[in-house]
Amino acid sequence: RYVAASYWAFTTMTTVGYGDISANSVAERTFAILGMIVGGLMLSTIVSKIIILFDEAHLHQKMMKEKMLQVEQWAKDLRLPKQTRSRILTFYRRQLEKPYDEGILLLQLPFEMRCLVAKHVYKDLIDTIPFFCEGDDMFRTQLCVGFKPLKLMPHRYIYLRGEIGRNMYVIQNGTVGVMDWKTNQPLSCLERGAYFGEGAALGDFRRRSTMKSYSMVHLLALNYNHMRELLELFPTIRLKMLTIYEKRLVVYNSGEDNLQEQDLHLTHNTTGDVTNITYTDLEDKSLLVNHEDATTANRDVRANAKKQREDFSNHQHKAEPLSMESPPRFRPRHNSLSDTDGVRTELRQLSRQMAEMMTRIEAISGKVDMLHDTSRDARII
Repeated sequence: RYVAASYWAFTTMTTVGYGDISANSVAERTFAILGMIVGGLMLSTIVSKIIILFDEAHLHQKMMKEKMLQVEQWAKDLRLPKQTRSRILTFYRRQLEKPYDEGILLLQLPFEMRCLVAKHVYKDLIDTIPFFCEGDDMFRTQLCVGFKPLKLMPHRYIYLRGEIGRNMYVIQNGTVGVMDWKTNQPLSCLERGAYFGEGAALGDFRRRSTMKSYSMVHLLALNYNHMRELLELFPTIRLKMLTIYEKRLVVYNSGEDNLQEQDLHLTHNTTGDVTNITYTDLEDKSLLVNHEDATTANRDVRANAKKQREDFSNHQHKAEPLSMESPPRFRPRHNSLSDTDGVRTELRQLSRQMAEMMTRIEAISGKVDMLHDTSRDARII
């Protein structure tokens, strides 16, 4: 009876059915139960393998679905209006969510393989970028490592004048317009191979112009930290970027540099689109004192560009002065070597000066060793 009940239960759960020919004896029913168990395991294994293969073949869709679920939950938690939520979701749906970090994968490759991949993917684009195309394979490869793709819908502001930004952009596809910050009318158009926002890469984080997409735009973003390290290794390209950046500022801002004295105001319509951009003069000018002190580095970019070009052209790489006082230079007081006493006196003075110098050098070496030990202990802690 137990075997018969088990046979009936397995037949029902596995939906095998009793059929025209059914097991009657204990041995037949036991064999049928084992057959149903083995068949069920094989079927579940095959189905699970098919599901895994399907997921592996659609990793992009899986990552995108997870990202959109996070964005939707975030928008719901903030209780954003329907129109605003729709714009945010549309923006994220346009972005390509990759299941890997391209920069990390490239850095893990040997340089010659990294260079081969960079040439295959970005060579046609880099050849159209001013003065980037003049860089060697080292510069081009390291530049490609920092690329982060970004996609924007038509008629969207990429950034506004006065905004804080830490990325520069290279146009991969589409058209971007440079807008007049006073009249909000286009000044010029940039297409594939052009770049903008280079002030962020040069340390000027306040945007000096307004950029707007005219069509579906595919951009490649370069972060400030990546570009700073890269431009330090290639000062010639940095100087060329500074020169062009100065000229752009004069054209786009009509020679005016009162960015710190203005407030930015945006007006949105019911659908969430920007309908008006206005800049008003700051009423309390006394607030500019501390603000200007805090942003001296950003405002001195153009003022220091000329000095940097002169220093580079003259190769005036001066080292920082030592903290110790330099010993007085030895000057012989006697021109005649026949004066033996005078020569001996000068030699003794020179010996004393050299001994003092060695003592100071040993003291500095001891301080350097102590600082090295302190920093090593700090890292261990």
